[in-house]
Amino acid sequence: MNISKEPNEVSELRNNIVALARALKQSARSGDESWTNLMVLGLIERSNGKITPSEIGAALEIRSSNLASLLKNLVQRKLIIRVTDENDKRKILLGITDPGLNLVRTKRQERDLWLQEAMQSLSQEEQTQLFEAGKLIKRIIDSKLEQE
Repeated sequence: MNISKEPNEVSELRNNIVALARALKQSARSGDESWTNLMVLGLIERSNGKITPSEIGAALEIRSSNLASLLKNLVQRKLIIRVTDENDKRKILLGITDPGLNLVRTKRQERDLWLQEAMQSLSQEEQTQLFEAGKLIKRIIDSKLEQE
C-alpha cells in the first residue's frame, strides 16, 4: 500500500490512536488528580530529579504562571521537592518524593489494567498484532524525534 494514495486510512489510524490516548487519559481520572499533575509527576520521575521547571513547561507546553502554581501545589502536598543544582547553584531542579512516585505508579497500573481489560475483547492473534503495531508506532515516533 502506498500511503500517499490512502489519506483516509492514515486519518483513520490517527483518529484511532488519538481516541485510544483519550480513553487512557480518562481512565486515569478515577480520583482527584488532574491529568496535568500526572504528566508533570511522570516527567519529573522519568528525569531522575534532573529537570527544571522551565524544561517541564517547554515539554508540556504549560505557561510559567500556570506551572508555578501547579508546582507549588505539588510541593505543598509533598509529591515533589525542589533541590538546588549542585553544579549550578542558580538552578532549581525538581525531584519526586516517595508519595509522588507511588501516585505515578498507581495511576500507570490503573491505565495498564484498563487497557488489558479492553484488550480482552480481542483474539490472541489480534492481541499479538496490536503489540506488534505498538512497536511500529514506537519506531515512527523515534524516527520523527531523530529528524527534529
